[in-house]
Amino acid sequence: MSVERRKSPRLAVALDVVLKHRAQSVVCTMRDISLSGAFLSAEPELLPYAGLVELSFSLPVKDAVPAYVRLPATLQRLTEDGAAVTFGEMGGEVYFRLVDLVMTPGAAAPRPLGRPGYNA
Repeated sequence: MSVERRKSPRLAVALDVVLKHRAQSVVCTMRDISLSGAFLSAEPELLPYAGLVELSFSLPVKDAVPAYVRLPATLQRLTEDGAAVTFGEMGGEVYFRLVDLVMTPGAAAPRPLGRPGYNA
């Protein structure tokens, strides 16, 4: 049995994410999210080995317009299924939307998978 080392609860999600590293962009699926990071499903050979990346995705919020978010993140580890990332600095509005999503039961409105628009 493994020891849980996460500092905040995580929420299972299915969100499309654009991971940008230097000039490369990769479309991934966010499998879970917490206040401090997320797990992204993707082909490992498409992902950078380590370092800073930028994530772009829409945060679903029940009864509200989804918020388009761009967050700096750091790749923590790669697996055969994708990558674990920790979030970098984020503004107050993004942080509180994450709190609403992760900490409020039923806050995430279900949505079909689809690629979000991406403005480079």
